[in-house]
Amino acid sequence: MISRIISVHPQKDGRAFVAEQHVDDYGIAHRFEYLAERDADWEKILEERARLLPAQLAAAELERGFADLEKFDPTSLRYASKEQALAFVRERFRTAQGSEAAAIAAWLLRNTKVQERVQLFADAIVPNAEAALSDYRRKYVDAQEKLNDIKTVAGF
Repeated sequence: MISRIISVHPQKDGRAFVAEQHVDDYGIAHRFEYLAERDADWEKILEERARLLPAQLAAAELERGFADLEKFDPTSLRYASKEQALAFVRERFRTAQGSEAAAIAAWLLRNTKVQERVQLFADAIVPNAEAALSDYRRKYVDAQEKLNDIKTVAGF
């Protein structure tokens, strides 16, 4: 990423209107403009934005891709890796419900290897199964204790 300040226009009140440009590895320019406070360190702001921009571009790309899941191809991403895309979709799958979960599951079936699928579905299903089993056990123990109380009162 090549980053530079392309213009600084001082304002009457001492602030400055700053324009910066960041050109990514694909030659795409990302321009940012802001009104900087009087004592702002423009270079530091530029460096910080340049440091954060790749992750922001990747996140935005994943959100856009996920919005049209049918066409989302993790091998054609510019800013996010295939691994990042799969992790992103996996995380969405863990919290998805209903038709969204079905759509994500279908996408995962098309875009992952068998071993990855087994792990993904296990990660999503097992916590729910464990919670249901724990709830069942708690209810069973409660019912067993109530039955024992009744037996004690009835003299059994």
